[in-house]
Amino acid sequence: MNTKQIFMDAETAYMESGIVYLFGSSFNLLYSYDINTKRIEILGKIPKYEFISAKLIGRILKWKDKIILLPFMANEVWIWDMGNGQWQEIEIEDASSYKMLFYQGFIHHDEIHMIGCYYPAIVRINMNTMDLSYDRRIYDEIDNSGNKNDGIYFRTEYIKNDNTVIMGCCNTNRILKYNLDSYEYELAEVGDKKNDYEGVTLINDHMVLFGRHEQSIFNLEGKQEKKEIPEEIDCHYMATVLGDGKYILLSSVNGNSCVIDDAGFSLYDEQSLFCEKTDNCNYIYVSNQYVLNIVVDGKKMLSEKLWIKDAESEKKFIDLLAQEHVMAESELVSLELFVKAVSCREDKNESITG
Repeated sequence: MNTKQIFMDAETAYMESGIVYLFGSSFNLLYSYDINTKRIEILGKIPKYEFISAKLIGRILKWKDKIILLPFMANEVWIWDMGNGQWQEIEIEDASSYKMLFYQGFIHHDEIHMIGCYYPAIVRINMNTMDLSYDRRIYDEIDNSGNKNDGIYFRTEYIKNDNTVIMGCCNTNRILKYNLDSYEYELAEVGDKKNDYEGVTLINDHMVLFGRHEQSIFNLEGKQEKKEIPEEIDCHYMATVLGDGKYILLSSVNGNSCVIDDAGFSLYDEQSLFCEKTDNCNYIYVSNQYVLNIVVDGKKMLSEKLWIKDAESEKKFIDLLAQEHVMAESELVSLELFVKAVSCREDKNESITG
């Protein structure tokens, strides 16, 4: 029975000094990948949630020696201490009323700014005092704009310059400009009132917006120029990098990516699982062909596949799997791996239900 290669999925990632920290999409699992040694290390699971849980975390940040996990379908912020392996929970006001909370956040001067996805506020955490504050002004203004399309406000893509963050609004024709120091903001109306924007990026130093409810990109060089993306590409684009003299539009939410050059749009033969920006030039990109693509400065791409290959990490993974009360085969975990996990439970004289 070969269980040495266990596929590891991911919903979000954070990269620092050659180490990539990831949190599972299908699993309640925080783990790391060392780019140099090619080793996966299982770090642990969030308390209160089952190991087989989907999309708990929307964003990973790091502050000093602490990994900060911003909740997506979880209801709390979770902090993992790298030194002692202990977990700390921070409750979010009225979190259970919203199906998806945060997909983006920034750390600035020891303060976390969590940008609400469905949650209608920017929530700030002072990391020195652990005090929380809720800023609902931006969301109230969007709600009162008169042309709000649906319940989602902001996703992941952004432009950041020093203390200023720019993001596209997902449910109205606005661009958000937000100051991380003063908390001042501007919601600029851009284009037709029916427009909404899933992402924003820079191409040739000018701003480009990606449509949310239509396959279009909006070039803001001078006056707004709209370009429709061919239907056969089927995507919503979240990030753009320069490679080999061409702009590669990296898709998110199970879409296809494509290339823009003088000839127009052409399909880039990968389907994306997620794409996250680490700064204005660098991305971590997970596709169906390569589980981890790290795009460095838009010029070269380091492609890796995330498999557990060492015995220690395999044992930790199986031990977590064995703690589940209900066992079921999934696309990511083979039947033989579940059998092995069940055997672990039986060896410990633990009952299994389901």
